[in-house]
Amino acid sequence: MEYFVSHFWILIGAAFFVSFCAFLWWYSMDKNTRLKRERALARAEEVRKKKEAQQKADSEVNGK
Repeated sequence: MEYFVSHFWILIGAAFFVSFCAFLWWYSMDKNTRLKRERALARAEEVRKKKEAQQKADSEVNGK
C-alpha cells in the first residue's frame, strides 16, 4: 500500500508540474500575440494618418 501512496503523490506532483508549464507556455504565447496586435494597430494608425495627410495635400493642390 505504501508503494501505491508514494507513487500517487509523485503522479499528482508530475501532473501539477506539467499543467504549470502548459500555463506558462500559454501565457507567454498570449502575451506575444497581444504585443503583436498592439504593434499592428499602431502601424495601421500611422499609415491611416499618412494617407489622410497625403489626401489633404493632394486636395489642396488640386483645389488651387
